[in-house]
Amino acid sequence: PNSLQMLADGYRVERATDLWSFALLGGLGASAVLILLLLASWRFIHYRDSWFSWLLGVRNFGVADSAKLRG
Repeated sequence: PNSLQMLADGYRVERATDLWSFALLGGLGASAVLILLLLASWRFIHYRDSWFSWLLGVRNFGVADSAKLRG
C-alpha cells in the first residue's frame, strides 16, 4: 500500500506541474498575442490616420495637430 500511495502522490505532483506549465505557457502565449495585436492595431490606426489626412489634403494640419497633441 505504501508504494501505491507514493505512486499516486507522484502522479498527482506530475499532473500539478503539467497544469502549472500549461497555465504558464498559455498565459505567456496569450499576453504575447495580446501585445502583438495591440501593436498591430496601433500601427494600422496610425497609418490609416495619416493616409486619411493625406487623402483629404490636410496632411500638414494633421501632422501639426498630432505634434501639438504629443506636446
